[in-house]
Amino acid sequence: MQVRYRIKAVRKEMKARGMDAWLVPSTDPHLSAYVPECWQRRAWVSGFTGSAGDVVITASWAGLWTDGRYFLQASQELAGTGIELMKIGVSGVPTIEQFLSGRLKAGAVVGCDPQVLSVSRAERLARTCKDSGLRLRLSTVNLVDRVWKDRPSMPRQPLRVQPRRYSGETVARRLSRVRAEMAAVGADAHVLSALDAILWTPNLRCRALEC
Repeated sequence: MQVRYRIKAVRKEMKARGMDAWLVPSTDPHLSAYVPECWQRRAWVSGFTGSAGDVVITASWAGLWTDGRYFLQASQELAGTGIELMKIGVSGVPTIEQFLSGRLKAGAVVGCDPQVLSVSRAERLARTCKDSGLRLRLSTVNLVDRVWKDRPSMPRQPLRVQPRRYSGETVARRLSRVRAEMAAVGADAHVLSALDAILWTPNLRCRALEC
């Protein structure tokens, strides 16, 4: 029954902030597929431990969207939680955007932590809300974090340099290749946000994630 209490606690935070729906993606601020325990918000609030899936919580309903790889696992892990399984790709099952526009009344507020949204997804949510008369509120306060009292701390494993015999080339060579690609497309700067790219470029490694 822990999940029911967690959903109830999130709803209390939603009500205090005037929100009618809260979106809990499975990603972290790097949009990683596999995330450290401290950012496994969707797993904590729903009980579903698969690598892909998003939760939507409203004042009276909660649902988990996931794909066909996890239908069986999700149905087992969601049993008794009160969270409805929304099977992505199955006929008649709406997308999250379709659900929000069809279920919520005009003027309703949809909230989400912007740090776990890609630009394209944030734009899609904003467009859905605008077209449906809803309001999107990107909150710097993550409501799951507010109620997750024993949330694990951020990873603190040390970085280490990957020897050239394993990496295959020096950092200088990698930077040179990246800059050549930047020049080819007329870029003056290139921002790295994916963890694998951040570590690959300067030949660094860490063990924040076992995989």
